[in-house]
Amino acid sequence: MDSAGQIRQPLGFERAARGALALFVLAQPVFMPAAAIGGLRVIAADPAFAAVAALLLASLAGEARLRWDRAFVPLAGWMAAMALSALLSAEPRRSAFKLATEIYLLAIPVAVVQLVRSEAALKRLLQAWLAAAAGVAMLGVVALGLFFLAPHHWLLDYLLNPKGTLPPGPYPRFNLSFTHPAMLGLYMSVSIPILLGAARAGWLPRRVVRPLLGLMLLSAAFSLTPGLGGLFLALGLWGWLTLRRERPWPARAGLAAGVAAALAMVGAAAVTPYLHPTAPFLIHLPGLGTLAPSARLMFWMDAARTFLAHPLTGQGIGTDPVSVLYQNPSGGRAVWHDAHQIWLSVAAQTGIVGLLAFGWLTVHMVRRLAARPWPTEGAGAVRTALALAWLQAWLWQGLVGSFEDARCLWLLLGLTLAALRLPADEESAG
Repeated sequence: MDSAGQIRQPLGFERAARGALALFVLAQPVFMPAAAIGGLRVIAADPAFAAVAALLLASLAGEARLRWDRAFVPLAGWMAAMALSALLSAEPRRSAFKLATEIYLLAIPVAVVQLVRSEAALKRLLQAWLAAAAGVAMLGVVALGLFFLAPHHWLLDYLLNPKGTLPPGPYPRFNLSFTHPAMLGLYMSVSIPILLGAARAGWLPRRVVRPLLGLMLLSAAFSLTPGLGGLFLALGLWGWLTLRRERPWPARAGLAAGVAAALAMVGAAAVTPYLHPTAPFLIHLPGLGTLAPSARLMFWMDAARTFLAHPLTGQGIGTDPVSVLYQNPSGGRAVWHDAHQIWLSVAAQTGIVGLLAFGWLTVHMVRRLAARPWPTEGAGAVRTALALAWLQAWLWQGLVGSFEDARCLWLLLGLTLAALRLPADEESAG
């Protein structure tokens, strides 16, 4: 094959990989129907990423070259910590399978950095993200309408979730296309800052921004999850960043309201006025009444006990970090196995070694984001929006949910890294 042919082939593979990556982004919220392989829930996005990986490897086998990013070092450190945890696991077979899925998750940001090399490429992927989020928001309208107009419609079995740890009552709690409300809340809390950044950059028609924002806020609100504190925090920060020069007092008030709401949500996640019989103790507050530890607080305590029992490398990735019996306000009892907190989940499964590696990745990203200006105009607004979305999802929502295995979170990490690289990449290409 001549030299021109050698160049065209990898470029063709790379172009196809970008198309598959767009499909992967579009399929993020499609969790149903799904199949299970070895305990892993395989969703619509997974075959799309398999195509991304195959096409990207084909392009790298030609004349394309791997793009290096310094975030790959802490990513490799986190991978090594999980491998050590799997090697010393209390359940080696289960941990080995989990390690394979973690390789998949860590490959997502690496692939995104390889394929997003221009503002146009980033714009296409974020438009795909928002198109998918708009579809979820429309499902929210359908769910709300059916709940009040046709409360026994069969679709509600898929769109709504049982109240869980919330008290029973005549109100809906959305799953929509996800398996549980917390994932819906996470996805919408990430999508809304992306929408605001894309609108400031002029990447969306003005006429669709406000209606879409309203629908997305509606769907997020009816997830009824404490992770929404991260969304309040992101909105407060966005308002402060965009208004602090022209309207400083409203900007400060919005930021204070966002921080207060986020703190209140964490407090609400820790205690409950429902005095359930599975509570290990009660909290008596003079003049205010009696509270019980919430289900989440019980999970956090049990995850801490697991960590203390296996402090160095944890009990093994993929093992159950907690085992807690909880009776919900509807009277149902179940044993829960999710820690509902990123750091405690990591600690219980991978120990101090995993905590250090995961913390290394987190600190690396925070330092990179803090070292850059946070513009709110033009394409820079998109970088700021991605930074806010990642920070609130990784740092704040991680306080009340175990999202370390969420595909959309690793995709967001890749998009944030790619956005940070764009000015230097485009200058180099120019």
